[in-house]
Amino acid sequence: MIRKILNLIRTNQMGIAVALAVCAFLYEALLKYNPNFLFTKYAGVLIVFIAVYNKYNDKLIDQKPLPKGKYDLNWGVLKRYLIKRLNDAPVQILIFSVLYFLLNNKTYAHLYAGLWTWGFVEGFFGFAKRQNYLTSLAVKGLTEKQVNEQEFIRRWEENRERGLVRYCIVDGGIIAGALISLMVSVVGMFILNAPDKRMFADGPGEIFQFIVVCYLIGAIIGMVSYRITWYINERKFNRLDVSLR
Repeated sequence: MIRKILNLIRTNQMGIAVALAVCAFLYEALLKYNPNFLFTKYAGVLIVFIAVYNKYNDKLIDQKPLPKGKYDLNWGVLKRYLIKRLNDAPVQILIFSVLYFLLNNKTYAHLYAGLWTWGFVEGFFGFAKRQNYLTSLAVKGLTEKQVNEQEFIRRWEENRERGLVRYCIVDGGIIAGALISLMVSVVGMFILNAPDKRMFADGPGEIFQFIVVCYLIGAIIGMVSYRITWYINERKFNRLDVSLR
């Protein structure tokens, strides 16, 4: 489950960030007016950060011909994996520092550190499997970037055939919305768990209301983020489709 959530965030970073910005703006402008628009500003900073990070991350992709030979779970693979993650370390340290030093609740920083650790350990086995797949394509003289582009075109062609409505409502609202609602519920419990008030004191009815609200928020974020992701991926698909012809 954690792997699916992390994969969802990784593949829809910009869409989720924009969706969070929209939700934050509506919340601070309509529901609980805040003239400073603090959460909206944080979301705007997050959008800029993700845009810069994506540009930075694209440059880390190896554009040299793929190495030949099979990778096993040994020190060579671990060393290659550590070097790859080391390049990403400054960004992760920056995110953790912002969560730890700028927010009063340190739980968010600890939660991020725990998810990163889980992803780091689990990512090693996926990295080794991915390297074996890439080396099987070395005879074609492809680079990792070219392989990623071809895979993206193949996946996006499948999504285009399914259509925008199904992609946004089914994949974004129902499936992704359920996963996002788990994150929303965790954040919601941290916010609502005040020291002088016991959560869900009114019984099952309050619990059911909390679950419904979290799922609706997750579904809205999912649909909005997938609509934005569709626009971004369409532009990327058209650009790659022209360049690879």
